[in-house]
Amino acid sequence: MKTVSWLSRLKAYVLLTIMACLMFPAPLMALRYLSVKDAVISSLGPGKKIYQKFVTISASDEIWMKKELNWSPPKRKYKVFYVKSNDGSPEKYAVVLEDVLSICGGLHKYSVTIDKYGAVDNVKILELTCDRSYCINVRSFLSQFEEFNIHNHKEKGMNYDAISGATLSTDLTRDIVRRALVLMAILTNKHSPA
Repeated sequence: MKTVSWLSRLKAYVLLTIMACLMFPAPLMALRYLSVKDAVISSLGPGKKIYQKFVTISASDEIWMKKELNWSPPKRKYKVFYVKSNDGSPEKYAVVLEDVLSICGGLHKYSVTIDKYGAVDNVKILELTCDRSYCINVRSFLSQFEEFNIHNHKEKGMNYDAISGATLSTDLTRDIVRRALVLMAILTNKHSPA
């Protein structure tokens, strides 16, 4: 009877693992990393000078956000990036927000770009570390949030296309977009705090 050495078994295991990853790459696609700098530059426009300012959350803003979004911001200040138009006024903003998906403990990090009128220009995923979330990282899903703005985000948030099998991730994406819009409404004084 021929015995198989532990080294042969290890080689076979490594080979099978590599083959499985090549044949079923979906869990690997869940890991996506895009730096904040790269996301902001690509969203606001390469070659443009990028400025920064902070949105400071007041106590009344926090009450309003809890009521509107069922969200208590973990920080009092949020950094917002923006570019200026030729007349010097802000033309487009980028807000970077993150949250942890409770079911897997994976980080979801986004850049939401909003135009000067308060409408979502685009949504980019910077980081996903939950293997259940890979399917949300597609343009066909993210582009629907370009219909959201500071005036209709509550109504639009009730009726959007979720992805079956990734409902919690799609809900978190919707919530992040709505949070970014509320932060922009606070920054531009286009909200009604409680």
